[in-house]
Amino acid sequence: MTLRERLRRNPIIVFLYWLPVRFFLIIARFFPLQNKIVFDNFRGKGLGNDPKYILLQLIKDGVKAKYIWLLNDFSEDMPKEVKKIQYGSWKATYHYLTAKVWIDDVKSNPKPKKRKGQFYLQTWHGSFGIKKVEQAVESILSPDYVKLAKKDSEKTDLMYANHTFQQNLFKTSFWYKGNVIRSGLPRLSIIIHPTEQTIATIYESLKIPSNKKIILYAPTFRKDNCLDPYLWDYHLILSALRNKFKEDFVLLIRLHPNISIKALNYPFSEEIIDATSYPDMDELMSVAQIMITDFSGTLIDIAITHKPVFIFAKDFYDYLNNDRGQCFPVEELPFPIATTENEFLTNIEKFDIASFNHRTSTFFEKIGLNEDGCGARNIADIVINQLKKQ
Repeated sequence: MTLRERLRRNPIIVFLYWLPVRFFLIIARFFPLQNKIVFDNFRGKGLGNDPKYILLQLIKDGVKAKYIWLLNDFSEDMPKEVKKIQYGSWKATYHYLTAKVWIDDVKSNPKPKKRKGQFYLQTWHGSFGIKKVEQAVESILSPDYVKLAKKDSEKTDLMYANHTFQQNLFKTSFWYKGNVIRSGLPRLSIIIHPTEQTIATIYESLKIPSNKKIILYAPTFRKDNCLDPYLWDYHLILSALRNKFKEDFVLLIRLHPNISIKALNYPFSEEIIDATSYPDMDELMSVAQIMITDFSGTLIDIAITHKPVFIFAKDFYDYLNNDRGQCFPVEELPFPIATTENEFLTNIEKFDIASFNHRTSTFFEKIGLNEDGCGARNIADIVINQLKKQ
């Protein structure tokens, strides 16, 4: 062990190092609040989810504010208006203490005690919930997570949802007693209104030939972070989808952020492409023609555009019974469900777009979905009003 490493592990040295920092942070509580917004996406990831699209709308509107984005990796690209700050650092705490607005999409990011006049917008990264979450599965969540999530809810000033089912879920399963307004989701703006620039960026960064169409496979995580459920005969399913839809597809595989650091043991190729490291799931959905998932709420996000969605999970019933359980009856979902490759092949062969569109439209009415693609505009206006307050 080097001298530097020994010093870093010495409790007296650590205490003395952090003592002036802690003193400064105590003093910072008395600094005036600044016209500043602190953004976090999934505990220090780059541009993504609702925080990204709220930020871009504010920049587009020319809002004069300091934009702070908490990051683990400073190589992440950011708009020039944004200042990068290390996630979990004392500088991050300082900006939390002096910003008028906090915007976050997870509930496990530790934050300081909120000051009078500060506004915390919890955007939540999920959409429609098949699987139980938060308070509904408190017994299987880690005590540390539950503690952080409860504190996060105490600090939260506002949440929003684009359908009645999600609105009720926030009120009953998030340890949250505040206001949940109805609004479109900011991140869906790119799915409903994809841009040529976004399409070109994805094709270029993932090296997809311009004549190919895209199928997106985006499963959720398992509690043991096992990757086995995601391994199936991709080429077999890809061939069946090509034959059914008469398109030359490639298959993109994007793992959930919770397991994104793990490598899927599969020989990727020009046809089967690892898209896990691509930072923006919503951009991927905007260019995909077909989506395959299991229990992810993103199936609703892309189905709004009436693109075909297939549910496939080899461990489907085991997951529902032994992992998270379900907060919505799966038999009421409008999407074809398969638990084996043969069932999946049958669902592809029998797929009818007119019937699918009718089922999804009926389902959207049932859950009270109202999505206009203007969520970024709506939520940005709320943030602007908070910045104007003294």
